[in-house]
Amino acid sequence: ALQAGRVQARGNLVAAVARFLYPDCTLDTAFDGEGYATFDLTPEDEIATAIDTDILARVYVVGAKGLADADQDILVMRLESDGDLDPTFSGNGWLVLDSLGLARQDQAMAVTVQADHKPVVAGYANVATGNFDAVAVRFTLTGALDSTFSSDGVASVDFDLGGLYDTVSEIAFD
Repeated sequence: ALQAGRVQARGNLVAAVARFLYPDCTLDTAFDGEGYATFDLTPEDEIATAIDTDILARVYVVGAKGLADADQDILVMRLESDGDLDPTFSGNGWLVLDSLGLARQDQAMAVTVQADHKPVVAGYANVATGNFDAVAVRFTLTGALDSTFSSDGVASVDFDLGGLYDTVSEIAFD
């Protein structure tokens, strides 16, 4: 079992991932030597909100990067089965994406991996002050936006139901 979240380290919130053994729920020390890994990517905060794996045992972790309630962007990381960042994904194992090209809050809330191993990330983007649209983003295996998905890799939805807060918190394939 895998768990993603955030912890405070050296004054920053950093993304954290833990792997547990089944069925006794002890930390799996084959994962980064201690059973958990933390990722302090820059002086800004990182938040991990969702996690999924592919059949190759690579771990996708998504969330947000940036200062809370300020300019946050979608964070996507791919880890190898031992908990190390996978450098074949985006050159260093992680990337940030301002999903709609706006300097506001974006956050990934869910991730799933397709049968062809491409990750699909879903969450929200703040398109105007206090107005959030749901977004879905598909990446290639190397971490580039997949232009075969919504022509540029990013799809957004404004549900237009009278509210301003459209988000995606889970994602699954039908």
